[in-house]
Amino acid sequence: MPKITLDSASQGLIQSTGTGVELKHLSEPVNTLKTLSSNTTITTGGVYALTASSGFLTITMPDAGNTIGSKFVFRTISKSTHELTGSEVGYKSFCKLGGASGTKLTLPVTENSAVTLISDGKNFQVLGASGSIQISGG
Repeated sequence: MPKITLDSASQGLIQSTGTGVELKHLSEPVNTLKTLSSNTTITTGGVYALTASSGFLTITMPDAGNTIGSKFVFRTISKSTHELTGSEVGYKSFCKLGGASGTKLTLPVTENSAVTLISDGKNFQVLGASGSIQISGG
């Protein structure tokens, strides 16, 4: 059996003499914290801090089909309700364990509440949350 090396620097698999599997230059992507302070539409996964001096924020998510496998982390840094909405008409964009699904995800009026989502290509699945998030609509 040949030795297989997965080398992200050369972007591929390398087969050589020997046995086993070797992993080289593998790393997680680095996400920069982005602060959102007004209603906006996001287009990529990332880590987002939500704050609003005037209160309520609405963040429109990208099409889940265009962000397959992307993670989205949202944390509130103001005592305001913030809402994530889906951009795909006719789909329930948010799903969480236990069966809740809908077109809107609301973070409560609690500073430091958070939610982590991942796109499965059709919806944004809730991976984890702190605070009492609510999914509604649709």
